[in-house]
Amino acid sequence: MDLKMKRGGAALLALLALTLGGAAPADAQSSSSQAVLEVLKRLESLEGRLGSLEGRVGRTAPTPAPQSSEPVLATLDTLRSQVTSLEGAVQSAREETSRVSELDARVDALSQELSAVQQGEMERLEALKDELASLVSDLRGLAAEAKAAEAKAAEGPRVKFTGRVHTQFNTTSTDEPITSEFMIRRARLTAEIELNDLVSGKIQPDYGEGKITLKDAYFRLGFSPQFRMTIGQFKRPFDLFELTSSTEILVVERAGSIRGAGSCAGIGGICSLSRFTEKLGYSDRDIGVMVDGRIGSSPWSYMASVTNGAGANADESNASKSYGFRATYAVNGDLKVAANVALHDYDGVDDVAAQAKAWGLDAEWGSVKRMGWHAQAGFVQGDNWKSLDGAGVPSTFRTAQAILTYKFPVSAGGVSAVEPLVRVSVGDPDDAVLADREWFTTAGLMLHFVGKNRIAFNVDSWTPYEGKREWSLKAQTFLHW
Repeated sequence: MDLKMKRGGAALLALLALTLGGAAPADAQSSSSQAVLEVLKRLESLEGRLGSLEGRVGRTAPTPAPQSSEPVLATLDTLRSQVTSLEGAVQSAREETSRVSELDARVDALSQELSAVQQGEMERLEALKDELASLVSDLRGLAAEAKAAEAKAAEGPRVKFTGRVHTQFNTTSTDEPITSEFMIRRARLTAEIELNDLVSGKIQPDYGEGKITLKDAYFRLGFSPQFRMTIGQFKRPFDLFELTSSTEILVVERAGSIRGAGSCAGIGGICSLSRFTEKLGYSDRDIGVMVDGRIGSSPWSYMASVTNGAGANADESNASKSYGFRATYAVNGDLKVAANVALHDYDGVDDVAAQAKAWGLDAEWGSVKRMGWHAQAGFVQGDNWKSLDGAGVPSTFRTAQAILTYKFPVSAGGVSAVEPLVRVSVGDPDDAVLADREWFTTAGLMLHFVGKNRIAFNVDSWTPYEGKREWSLKAQTFLHW
């Protein structure tokens, strides 16, 4: 019996050695744990068989274990200890595996961050490359401009010749003996002289309407886009309609003329906006000094003048001067709004010099160079110094005008665009008199060819507060080169 138990213990030891003797690889720890469980089951089975064998040889369960069974029990204890150690090793391996997984995740995150940084650096380098290319292009452009300026200075003064001829046919519904006529409305030759970037000038005589007059004649110093100084004869800075060149006006006649019609208080003729500002000396040409320019890089621009007040081609008549100021705000590329004020000197009662004042607002939407809608509108109020009361105080006039057009592009027979238009103007020469307000309207059509060359047809209608309504048909050609 002892021999059998010794052999059984030896067998158990051999089995333990087979189970625990070799170190399992790290990636086989799970299978090793399963093998240990199988060993435990087999040990329990062997203990049961040992108990049964001892019963057969007369041993009972309560009897203390003989000395011969002590090696087996010791082996079992050792085995249990080894199993516990093995389970701890398996748990440690699992923890290590979890740490390895965490490290792998961190490596992946760092790799992604590195890729993002590399991508950002590549994009930054590309941006720097584009900026460098732009800088090189700008430097080349500056070099070209400097070279052109140098060549321009070497060439000396530049003179640009332009001209315009406006031929008009007009009719009248009044009792004038001449019901229709042809006329040369304007015939101007213009020379624009540019000595250098600082000094320039202009001279423009007019041979229209059977007489020779001088329109523009001035010397200009262009210090910068923010400040220019003009000395000579030029248009005073006041209303939008007068400052629009005759090559770009939207109607045939700014002032709205109907031969034989109108008796506007003080100024005569029709009470239209442009006729008020021209005849009362707030707009049109005069001799003096003007400064103009942009206000920094803002959308504001300005014009200011000091002039004789006697008008174009006329000597000063008194010791006073006339003043004009205009400020324009470019809301965007399509819309501009402006405000203007003027002081005009005149010979009052007993030829004593006096000052008349006027102010106005105007706006322009669109441009003569673009297709589509184009609108000009303005309001002016001021002293009608040609209409004085018994005490020599001028009456107050008010006038407003709006012109609306739409230019349609066409391509037929050399015509590039067709532009229908409508104008509405109202004038009140004396706000103290109720029965003197007049309305003036225009319906028209323009055919555009190339550049500023066109033909315009206008039907003008004058409606006084009291009296007969009169009308006129006008057709005018615009030749420009």
